Parts: sequence; structure tokens; C-alpha cells
Amino acid sequence: MKKKLNIPKDFWKDFKDRKDFDEFFGELFQKGINQMLKGEMSDHLGYEKNSKDGDNSGNSRNGDYPKTLKPNLGDITVNVPRDRNGEFDPKAVPKHESRLSDEIAEVIIGLYSRGMSTTDLKARGVKDILIASTDNLTGFTESIKAVFPDTVTQICVVHQIRNSLRYVVWKEKKEFAADMKEIYNAATLEAAEMALDNFEKKWNHKYAYAVRSWRNNWEALTQFFDYPLEIRKIVYTTNIIERKWTMPIRNWGMILQ
Repeated sequence: MKKKLNIPKDFWKDFKDRKDFDEFFGELFQKGINQMLKGEMSDHLGYEKNSKDGDNSGNSRNGDYPKTLKPNLGDITVNVPRDRNGEFDPKAVPKHESRLSDEIAEVIIGLYSRGMSTTDLKARGVKDILIASTDNLTGFTESIKAVFPDTVTQICVVHQIRNSLRYVVWKEKKEFAADMKEIYNAATLEAAEMALDNFEKKWNHKYAYAVRSWRNNWEALTQFFDYPLEIRKIVYTTNIIERKWTMPIRNWGMILQ
């Protein structure tokens, strides 16, 4: 079954002809991919642009270069970032490829759709959001905060784990993942902080970017520690939402009390 996008019907009135339609989505893809590439570079380096965390980190941004892609709507030019060590290998725009994959196009359109519905939530009767679990995509948390400033925003721990493991050599992935598990499975925030300290001592010399990513996002990664053990897994990952929440939560009645 094809996914339906939550885009208001009035939106389509802005297009007078096919040219307007192509130009809009061409710009949408261009901006979306550029933001994805910037996010990938921040994840690769382990720090945001202009952050002091990049001082003496051993690698840094080194400008960008234009690359022409060929989606179905016509050619678009994006800016692919460089790093000084020449190690950056973007996934949104793989090297030596010029076709925009259907998966990336769906992600961009889906994000645009979610962004529109976020700003329209109050009009649809939503009065408040207690907790929002996000995958840390650029602008998503900000759009939620713009509408619901008191919302607690939790970065998905599962996405954090995947991103941290991305460049770990295969023979060390199991041990690396087990050490991360000590962090997010800790009984308390204080215990998690101790586990992170141990994680840093053990791995920082080899995978500093992964440790920095945990440090830089620590507050948003650990909001779930404020909640009972029974519901922490619901809070700290978006996976339950992505799979559709159909299974009952154990001891849910007790939690509600």
C-alpha cells in the first residue's frame, strides 16, 4: 500500500502549471539534500559547524563542491561538503552517483509533509505535547518547539546507536555496542553518566567523533531517565511509532496510576 502524505488540499492551489510544480519540488529536493549533507558532515565530524568542540579534533570542514543530480523533475545542483582528511562519504548523495534515489526523495517529501502538519497541529485540536521522540533531523525539533515550547524532546537512542556504529570496524562493533548499552540501560541518569565516562576512556582515542556525539546531545538523549522504567523504551526511541504501536505495554495500568 502506498503511503499517503498529510498535505492540505489548499496547498495544491499554489501551482498554476507543471512548471510551477517542478520548480517547487526541485527547490524542495535541493534544500532537503543540502540539509541532509550538512547533518551527515556534523555526524561524521562529531560536532556542529562553528562549535568549539571541533578545536584540535583532528578533522574539520573544508568547504564544499557543487554536484548535479538528476531526479525525475529535472537537474538540480547541491553542495557536497568536504572534510580536510578527505574521509567524508555521504550517504544522501553517494560518490560517483548522480541519480536521486526514490528512498531519499520519499524522505524529503515526508519531512516536508511532517513539517507542515507540525505547524498545523493546534488548528487540528492538539493542545499540547508532553514528549516528542525524534531522530535528530535538522529543524524537526525546532519546528516542534516553535508550536509547543514546553514539549520535552528526546533524541531517539536507537538512531544514536546506529550513527555511532557507522564507522566502527566490524570486529569491534559488538563490544562497542555493548558498552553503549551500559549507558542507555543504566538505572539512573547518574549511572548513565558514569557509563559514558567509562565509554569515553575506552574508545575516545579511536572513535572520538562517536563520543563527542553522545556528549553534544547528552541532554536530549537522556530525557527518558525522568520516567518510570516501564515506559522508558517507549520514550527513548521512535521505532515503536515507525512499526505502529499495536502491542500493549506491560503493567500499563500501574504506570497510569
